[in-house]
Amino acid sequence: MKKYLFVTISFVILTLFVSCSKPKSIQIKSAWMKPGITGNTTAAYFIIDNPLDQQDRLLSMTSKIAGNVELHQTTMNNGNMSMGLVESVDIPAHSKIEFKPQGLHAMFIDLHEDLKVGDKVETEFNFEKTGTITIIVEIKEPNF
Repeated sequence: MKKYLFVTISFVILTLFVSCSKPKSIQIKSAWMKPGITGNTTAAYFIIDNPLDQQDRLLSMTSKIAGNVELHQTTMNNGNMSMGLVESVDIPAHSKIEFKPQGLHAMFIDLHEDLKVGDKVETEFNFEKTGTITIIVEIKEPNF
């Protein structure tokens, strides 16, 4: 009976340890996109979480709903806000990079369809080391 109890407790502890361990890959979290109209642009926001011991780099993004997806950075210069193209984004080891309004964001250019609140869009994130991560991004109304 004691041996059975020991094995059971050991199994429970091992299961808890494994389930509480950190993720072993880059994750895209809290992704959302603004509504948009066919032919226009919209923006997407998300957090890239890199729990790994090595840096990675977001090289590009793609989606079937847009002619092009570009990485952009909004900056303030002498009181003027401007938006510029970013070739790639470094994701340091053990860090989170937030893509947010008035900061880093992804621009979906030349939309192939209207995007309404509640719609969902498949989007691919292409990393230098991790490769491609595909997620579903929900269209939401901005709340800022």
